[in-house]
Amino acid sequence: MFNLFKKKRQQPKAKVEANHIIYMANHVSKQDLSYLHTKVPRNVHFIVFDETEYKNNEKNLVGRKVTVFEGLTPEHMKKIISFVEEGEPILLFPEMRISRIGRVLKVYEEIAWIALKTKATIVPVVIKPMVNSAGINLNLLDNQPEVSIGEPFSVSIGNEEGNRSVAAWTIYRKLTNGYTDHFIKKDVNLFNELLDAAKQFDNQKAIIKDPTNALSYKKLILGIQVLSGKLENTLAENRVGVFLPSSIGQAVVLFALFKIGVSPAVLNFTMGPKTLIDCCETAEIKTILTSKLFIEKAELQHVVDALTESGYEIIYLEEAREQITSKEKMIGLKNYASSQKATTSSNDIILFTSGSENKPKGVLLSHDQIFANIHQAMSVMDLDSNDKMLNPLPMFHSFGLTIGTFLPLLSGISLVIHPSPIQYKVIPEIIYQEDVTLLLSTPTFLNGYGKNAHPFDLHTLRYAIAGAENVKEDTKELFFQKFGIRILEGYGATEASPLISLNTPLYTKAGSVGKIIPGMEYKIQKVEGIEKGGSLLIKGPNVMKGYLIHNKGFVPSEGWYNTGDVVEIDDEGFISITARLKRFAKIGGEMVSLQVVERIAMDCYDDIGFAAVSTSDRRKGEKIILFTNVKEADLKEIKRYSRSHKHPALYLPTEVHYIEEIPLLGSGKTDYVTLEKMAKEL
Repeated sequence: MFNLFKKKRQQPKAKVEANHIIYMANHVSKQDLSYLHTKVPRNVHFIVFDETEYKNNEKNLVGRKVTVFEGLTPEHMKKIISFVEEGEPILLFPEMRISRIGRVLKVYEEIAWIALKTKATIVPVVIKPMVNSAGINLNLLDNQPEVSIGEPFSVSIGNEEGNRSVAAWTIYRKLTNGYTDHFIKKDVNLFNELLDAAKQFDNQKAIIKDPTNALSYKKLILGIQVLSGKLENTLAENRVGVFLPSSIGQAVVLFALFKIGVSPAVLNFTMGPKTLIDCCETAEIKTILTSKLFIEKAELQHVVDALTESGYEIIYLEEAREQITSKEKMIGLKNYASSQKATTSSNDIILFTSGSENKPKGVLLSHDQIFANIHQAMSVMDLDSNDKMLNPLPMFHSFGLTIGTFLPLLSGISLVIHPSPIQYKVIPEIIYQEDVTLLLSTPTFLNGYGKNAHPFDLHTLRYAIAGAENVKEDTKELFFQKFGIRILEGYGATEASPLISLNTPLYTKAGSVGKIIPGMEYKIQKVEGIEKGGSLLIKGPNVMKGYLIHNKGFVPSEGWYNTGDVVEIDDEGFISITARLKRFAKIGGEMVSLQVVERIAMDCYDDIGFAAVSTSDRRKGEKIILFTNVKEADLKEIKRYSRSHKHPALYLPTEVHYIEEIPLLGSGKTDYVTLEKMAKEL
C-alpha cells in the first residue's frame, strides 16, 4: 500500500504516460539539481525557488530548462500551472528548502494545490542522501548519491480548499516512505550498528549515563568487547535471561550478547516468581544473568531463590567481571582496536506481553525489525546528535528498549537512563541538571513529573513523548499551562517493535495518536456490536517474527497482525483509539467500552484515578466494577453527571470501590489483571 520504492542500486527511469506530469523530489543538499539532472528525463522543466542554488549548479545543467521563482506568489503558482497544463513535465521541491537534517520536512500546501488544480500525475523522486543515522548530511561534491524514482500516483481528490492538507499529506507520505526505505535493511546486528555509530559521531562524547556512571562510545564499546569474550566462554545456550534494572550495565550486557549471537530474553523484574518462571519456560532458557547489587537493593532474593529452586542457573555479573582474566582483557582490547564485528545476524530479542490472565507470551523480535522501527521513528522526527534523551522506562518494556535505548545510542543522541520512573521529584531535577531535550514516558508517570516539577525544570525540553496508554486531558493541560509543552502522544505494541503511529510537530491532532509511521500498511476490520471504526490490522518491516507460546514453542506471525485495538481513522489519516477489544463488557448483548466508563468518571471528578473492569453477572452477562483512589467518588454523583451529559445508562458502573492506590505494571500501565482479581473477590 505504501511501499513504493524498490531497493535496487540502479533503477530504470519510470515510464509515465500522462499529459500533466509533476516530478516531486526531497531536497537534501546544494548539489541536488546536478544530481537530478542526470536522473530524470531531459524534457523535465526544473522549477527552483532559490537563485543562488541555481547559480551554483548552472554549469551542470546544460540543455535543461530551468525557471527560478523567488518565493511562491499567486502569480508564480499560475505560471507553474500553465506549464503543466501546456503538457510540459516539471520538477518541484515540495519542501521549498534544503532539509536541515536530511529527512523530509513539511510539504507546502500550495505545491499540493498545484497538483490538485492540474490533476497531474506525480512522480516521487527520493534522493537517498549520504547521511548518518542522525540525519547529518555527508554529501560531497565528488560523490553522487543514489536517486530513486518511485511509482507515479495521483492526488486528484477534488480542487476544494479543504483538500490541500490531505494532498500535502499524501505527497509527504510517499516521499517519506521512500526516504525510510533507504535505511531499512536486512541481516542487521545491532552491535555492528553501534560500531558504525561510534565512527560517525564523536567517539569521546558521553553517549550513555546512569546514576552510577557515564561512558563515551569508546568506553562503552570497549566494555562490550571485553564482556562479550567472557560470556562467549561461559554461556552454552543460544538464549539467556536478562534480569537487570535499566542501566548502563544492562545496555552493555545486551550488546555483548548481540555480538556473540546469543538471544536475550529480557525479564520483567516487577513480575512475581511464578510468572517469571512461566516466562523462562516459554523462552526455553536455562541461564539468567543478573546483578547481586540489584537483587539486594530491589529486595528480590526471594525471586532468585525461587528461580534457583526451579533449576535455573544464576550468573552474577559482578562475579563474571572478577573472573575476567588478563588474557580476556587483552583480547577484548584487541577486538576494540580492530573494531571486530559480530559475525551473525540470526539472534533475536525476546520480550514478554503483560496484562493477560494466561501465561505470558514471548514476542520474538529480530534485529531487522527493531532497526526498521528506529528509522521509521527518526524519519518523522527532527532529532539529531545535539539532542539529549532521558529514558526512565524499563528496558523490558519495548518502548523503553527500542525508542528509549537503541534509538539514541545508534543515532548519536546522548542518553540519560534512570532506573525508577516513579521518582516524581528526582526526574524533573535530572531534566534540569542534564539539559534534557527529549523525554520518553507513560502518561501516568508524566502526570507525576508535571505535578512535582518547578516550571523552569523542564525549560530545555523540546519534546515529551508519551506511549503505553492514552494521555488524559488534565495531563496535557498541566504540561501546556505549566511548562508550555505539548505532549506528543504515540501508539504502539510490543509486536510492532513497538511504534505504530505518532503525533509529530508536523502532523498533530488532539484526541488522536497521530498518523501511521512510514513503511507500514493498515486496514480496519469490522467488529460485531461496534458501530464506528473497527479492529486495527497492520503490516510492516517492524512487525514481529512471531510468538513463543508456553508448551507450544514458536508460532510465526503471518499476514496481517491484529492489534486488538478498536480505532477510527479520519480522512487525513489520524488514528483515534476508542477501546481495546479486551476492554469491553458485554451487558445485555451490548458491547460497552470500559475506557468510556473510566472517562465519564474522570470528567465527573476532574481526576485520573479511576479504573474499570468487568466481572460475570447472572442477570446481564457481565457487570462493571469501578475502582478509584478518589475518596469522595460516589456512584450517585457519577449517575447524576452521566444523565446531565446524556451518556447512555449502559456506561454506568454497577459498583464503585475506593482503594488507596490504583495498581500499576512496571511499564506504567494500569494493572487490570490485579483489579479483575480484586473484583472477583468482592
